[in-house]
Amino acid sequence: ASDFVKLYFDADSKENIETYLKGEKLKYIENKEYFEIEIPSVIVARDMIVKNGELFEDFEVVKGKMDTSLITLTFE
Repeated sequence: ASDFVKLYFDADSKENIETYLKGEKLKYIENKEYFEIEIPSVIVARDMIVKNGELFEDFEVVKGKMDTSLITLTFE
């Protein structure tokens, strides 16, 4: 199962964050207040945060569950 980073944005940071996500070819979904970025592990999240701290001012790291994998397989 994948893990996720919820990276919250405001009007000033949204464009820079989206440019970063596209440049890194990361799989993400845009929600009303945050980007939900799919990552293979929390170690990847740590590395992203350390390397790009200026973009990661407000975020959550969410551990994926097997239910998430099952739903993804079922609906693809």
